[in-house]
Amino acid sequence: MKLGLEGEDTLSGVMDAVTFLRQINLGEDTGCHGRVLVVGGGNVAIDAARCARRIPGCEVTLVYRRTREEMPAYADEIKGALQEGITILELASPVRLEGDQGKLTRAVCLKTSWDRRMSPDGSGLCLCPDRNSSCPVTP
Repeated sequence: MKLGLEGEDTLSGVMDAVTFLRQINLGEDTGCHGRVLVVGGGNVAIDAARCARRIPGCEVTLVYRRTREEMPAYADEIKGALQEGITILELASPVRLEGDQGKLTRAVCLKTSWDRRMSPDGSGLCLCPDRNSSCPVTP
């Protein structure tokens, strides 16, 4: 699934979770190594993060726009991901992917807050543009 992020279609090292999981299941080389970032909080994102973590040398961070308690993935899958050493970055939303020489090197994220009084649409989710963070990935 496309996220609509700047750099998503132009940088190597970006792959959707379903394609990644298909390659894992077929025993194909995913090209996954080093620092890996997975975006989302559902079961597919958790599956992709756990599969990536099982690749020798992969360090995985899962970025989710809400809190861990609000992740739609099964609780036991989230627990398993944490036990496997996956870092969950809560209340963060990627806004741009950056690279060097055409290879993905960093995802720029905005911190989010969860307050129904502050959100423009009543969903409770607000982007906080003054609180940037970035997540390095390995090209």
